[in-house]
Amino acid sequence: MREEKNSLITAEYYPRIRRDDIIKDCKYTLSLRNSESYGTGFAIAAASIIKEVTGPQNQEGLYRCVFPEGVSGNLAAFKDGSGFLGTIMDDHGITGQARWIPAEGQSIQFAMDPVTIAVAVAIAGINKKLDSIQKVQEEILQFLHQDKESELEGAVNSLSDILEQYKYNSANELWKGSQLTVVSAIKGKAEHNIIFYRKEITKVLENQKQFSGDRQIDKIQKKLNHNFKYYQLGTYLYAYASFLEVMLGGNFEKEFLEHTEQKMKEYSLQYRFDYSECYERLESVSRSSIQTKIFGGIGTAGRTAGEMISKIPVLSKGPVDEALVAAGRNLKKISDSHTDKVMQEFRNNREVGIQLFIESLDRINTLSNQSVEILFDQNELFICQK
Repeated sequence: MREEKNSLITAEYYPRIRRDDIIKDCKYTLSLRNSESYGTGFAIAAASIIKEVTGPQNQEGLYRCVFPEGVSGNLAAFKDGSGFLGTIMDDHGITGQARWIPAEGQSIQFAMDPVTIAVAVAIAGINKKLDSIQKVQEEILQFLHQDKESELEGAVNSLSDILEQYKYNSANELWKGSQLTVVSAIKGKAEHNIIFYRKEITKVLENQKQFSGDRQIDKIQKKLNHNFKYYQLGTYLYAYASFLEVMLGGNFEKEFLEHTEQKMKEYSLQYRFDYSECYERLESVSRSSIQTKIFGGIGTAGRTAGEMISKIPVLSKGPVDEALVAAGRNLKKISDSHTDKVMQEFRNNREVGIQLFIESLDRINTLSNQSVEILFDQNELFICQK
């Protein structure tokens, strides 16, 4: 579906296609009646489509006359014999109204930049997951507020505002140019933070052998959690800004989109790898700390001794068995409880939350650089991949 901007798309209008079949075969659907939410460019194109479909110029042509089910009779004719009305009559009077259905598709043209459709689909995908985006951002802002990081807090708010305002300014080149400068600066800072906090995390892991005991393990956990929060935020802001950079810059060339998407995927994959490695290392250090070792050792020994005593008939009748088994289990629970407490907060860093931006770029690339079929009626536009 690759065309020059402001090109004419020739479309065939087929009112007879069953709606269920269209919905089943077409991957994307855009409302023509709520087109403003997809950007001003699409709203203008949608108005053009509705006008062509419902305008008086499309009332001419070959139509089939269909009687409603259960209605019989003949069409009422003009007295001069020039044609028929839609009224169905029999010997007793009017029995119903006939339905006039176009007998074949009508060819029409409307002005639309095909990329406008791709952008509209991307915005629609973002709109559907706004709740998810807002939830991630609320968690980020809460953390930044507690950490008194006003600069990054401002960056998150700026990207949110730009995304919201884009739909109203998608055709405003001056606005897009000024916002592109803001977004590019945020993206550069985010990439710097990714590199910086990865190095900080590496330093903590390299020094982990110096730590032993629960208090020192907690220090490791706090340092890792703090650095990972900023690492997570850097990755999120980088992807967010990269997506908006494409939307504002208007470069929808296949190679550029693939390069941008690939970098986002690489950072996402690297983050997942780093998180998994740190999680395993932190859990290992926690379980092998001095106090945890003591608790774990006593717990295992006590439980083993208790189980051995239970196999000796005479001793198994005394209270020593129950005491040893109970003590062993309780100490093991303390060990597990401490480790779980250490790991619980770190688990909040598991998801980076950028898959939505990657998927949006992929949609834009597909719809901008591959052949697709577009179907529409008076209310909706359907995009089907060939």
